[in-house]
Amino acid sequence: MRISNARLRWQEDGLPWSEQFEDVYFSRQGALEESRHVFIEANALWSRWQQAHQDMGPDSPASPFVIAELGFGCAVNFLQTVKLWRRFRQAYPESRLRLHYLGFEKHPPNRADLRRILALWPELAPASDDLLQQYPDHSAGCHRLFTGDCQLDLRYGDASDSLEEIARHGLTAVDAWFVDGFSPGRNPAMWNEKLFMLLSACSKAGCTLSSYSVAGAVRRALDAAGFELSKAPGYGNKRHMLKGLLRTPVRLPRNGQSWFQLRPYAASAEETVCVIGAGLAGCSVAHSLARRGLKVTLLDTAADAMSAASGIGSLALRCRLVAEDNASARFYLQAYLHSVRHFSSLPQHETFWHQCGLVQLDEAMADRLQRHGQELRQKLLSLYDPAIIESLNRDRASQLAGLELNNGGLFFPAGGWIEPRGLAAALLAHPNIEFRGNSEVTALQQQAGQWLALDPGGNALSRSKTLVVSASAAMTHWAACADLPLEQVRGQLTHIVSSPQSEALKTVICAARSLFPASAGSHCLAASYHRHDDSLQCRQADDASNLQHARQALREPQQLGEEIVASRSAIRSSTPDRLPLLGPVPDLPAMLDIFAELQRDASLQFQQSGAYHKGLYVSAAHGSNGLSSCSLGGEYLASLICGETPPLADSIMAALNPVRFLIRDLKKQKPLRLTQR
Repeated sequence: MRISNARLRWQEDGLPWSEQFEDVYFSRQGALEESRHVFIEANALWSRWQQAHQDMGPDSPASPFVIAELGFGCAVNFLQTVKLWRRFRQAYPESRLRLHYLGFEKHPPNRADLRRILALWPELAPASDDLLQQYPDHSAGCHRLFTGDCQLDLRYGDASDSLEEIARHGLTAVDAWFVDGFSPGRNPAMWNEKLFMLLSACSKAGCTLSSYSVAGAVRRALDAAGFELSKAPGYGNKRHMLKGLLRTPVRLPRNGQSWFQLRPYAASAEETVCVIGAGLAGCSVAHSLARRGLKVTLLDTAADAMSAASGIGSLALRCRLVAEDNASARFYLQAYLHSVRHFSSLPQHETFWHQCGLVQLDEAMADRLQRHGQELRQKLLSLYDPAIIESLNRDRASQLAGLELNNGGLFFPAGGWIEPRGLAAALLAHPNIEFRGNSEVTALQQQAGQWLALDPGGNALSRSKTLVVSASAAMTHWAACADLPLEQVRGQLTHIVSSPQSEALKTVICAARSLFPASAGSHCLAASYHRHDDSLQCRQADDASNLQHARQALREPQQLGEEIVASRSAIRSSTPDRLPLLGPVPDLPAMLDIFAELQRDASLQFQQSGAYHKGLYVSAAHGSNGLSSCSLGGEYLASLICGETPPLADSIMAALNPVRFLIRDLKKQKPLRLTQR
């Protein structure tokens, strides 16, 4: 999951040279002028935005205009696009058109190099400043950023692999391509026929394309992918450039996992989406939907948001580490990085988001280390970039923590802790969100194409075409969600009075328990862990256990006081595979009927897609990783609901899809009993 950054050599004129590809990044004759000529003007962006704006009816979905770039490089084309987009938004402030930019890059410049490059063009500020503030320069996968009202997905890794994952889920429709990689002679892997076939498969009819290259091999590959090509005057010393128009996109065969295939959907502009459950998951979904212009009604049984498991004391942010490169590891890595960026971008985040770093002592992985020894640590360090984790000996861990610790471990430099009530206030401050507390939903009913959320008296608390379920505990009582697998875990946290010595703690310490830096004169110790226990009664034994385990992390346990000032228990939900339920809610009886033959032959291929409840989605069962996973989960569902390219690869979407458990059970020939039947 690591990537290698661009290796640059700075020339005498102050311009960067790629050592990997032995080529320049941009024209010495005028990088900005070339960018405007070859990409902005050649794709007629301004006139097409005008047309898209005029074609939008009052009830039309506010679908995005999608631009994708092969070879994001030093972001010149992106920043030029944003600059033009902001002019367009000033000219048409009433427009509901949105801009979504996909950037593909295998070797991104590191942050310092990009800052040095962008300093060459002060006229690109403030967009360049916005980008640098969020810019990730490590870790493969999709990094979703927001630059004003433009949504940017930076996809790091091999472009062919990324495009294949996007093409497989069939939810991407690009309007314009900027093909701006290093020259075909220097980087042939980015100019081959397979890649351009994938490019076509991710595009809509009428998609345009432009490139500075008119090489014969490039033209033949694009022609085979369905583009009608023409030469146009190039920029500067280049005689020609290439323009293309896609009449009929290539449609690649889907994989055999048809039960995971999702249908494109786009919520109408005037639609109100109902979200049930105002914990981390529900607040995150509501926020992601609201900033896309949709109205959101957020219902919760409690009077305030984040009153249950999401709101207990303090929440630690770290990446859930997985010792192999698989869909689970990639999801949690992407989600963690997204949460760090998201929290840091919220208004007044410094009042509730404490990015102090987090030390995870070896006790937190004691069982795994005992089974795998130091091989586990080396495996993790080889998979994750130093921006994610650093290995610490005891002395270094103690130095970072500010207290003498018993062991070394791993350090999460971007981690920290959140005060959940402050986070809830920031997420729900958007004017498009209406929060309704004291709203108990006891049933869901579908009627005339709408979902009704019913109270105990059978009255409709909300009516909406689209509904998101984020209330884990209540889900099992609603017919459409009754058979989704949930495991209940009881946790109790303890607050103790801080001492003069313990006030020196600077980071979160995660071991058998998590110990948080002092706040308002007390430390939070979190949390006990009891599966299949739904009692909310606080227990002295849990307080004693929390204190004992927290003290075991310290070389001088007496530095941590023992005066308990408060306790709180809550129930959180997880799933058997420890991944959340994220995606459309499957119609499990219909799925069983369609795919029952998997019990006879697990290798069968199906042409028929899966059956899902129209307009019903779920973000739930995030377990103890919710602080890292809920923000990206909200973005994912908002992308599905609003007809956008999702920020997740097809393999990750499948790993999170709630139908995965039914399919696994069918393949393993397990007996199935569905309450919905």
